[in-house]
Amino acid sequence: MRSGGVMGLPGRIARFWCRLTEGLTLQELWFQFRKETGTSYQLYSRELETKLENQPPGRRFLRIVTALFWAMVLKLSPTRRLFLLAALVLLLVRQVGGAAWLTPLGALVLLALLALELADRVALKRDLEIAREIQKWLVPQSPPAVPGVDIAFSTRPANTVAGDFYDAFLCPGSLGEGSPARLLLVVADVAGKGMPAALIMATF
Repeated sequence: MRSGGVMGLPGRIARFWCRLTEGLTLQELWFQFRKETGTSYQLYSRELETKLENQPPGRRFLRIVTALFWAMVLKLSPTRRLFLLAALVLLLVRQVGGAAWLTPLGALVLLALLALELADRVALKRDLEIAREIQKWLVPQSPPAVPGVDIAFSTRPANTVAGDFYDAFLCPGSLGEGSPARLLLVVADVAGKGMPAALIMATF
């Protein structure tokens, strides 16, 4: 039994790793990490450039780190800011020489804060999935049948939802009764990404 358990350990580790990474390779994970990090930095640093452009090089890095920290803190709700502050205080007090039980308590507070943020993210992801399904209804699922013409279309949004729109339909002839119908193609792309672009597209 013991040897079977040892032999099964690599398999369990492999299954755990596959579940954790959803089957992505290290290269794909690194690419995804760089993409998400770049997106997050752009989100937090929008208001930093004008404040830091005239700073001396020696102080610039420390100023950037401090500004990014406060930019992240201010993105939280006031209650969660207090959670984060309490966790940091508990961790720092232990480092200075406080009671040993403060470190796991600080870690628990950080874990509770992470759980709250994950709950919001899951709810937002569910809403975005619903928005994506609604967006699929706005574009045709199959092209019109036109003799002598092959029509195909496909779209792949960069995010869950996007500002892309397309359509193809036959319009009755405008040269009078009996004139042939015209094939009209519509292709539109709203500037930007995500929900704002999707809402503008839906309105259009």
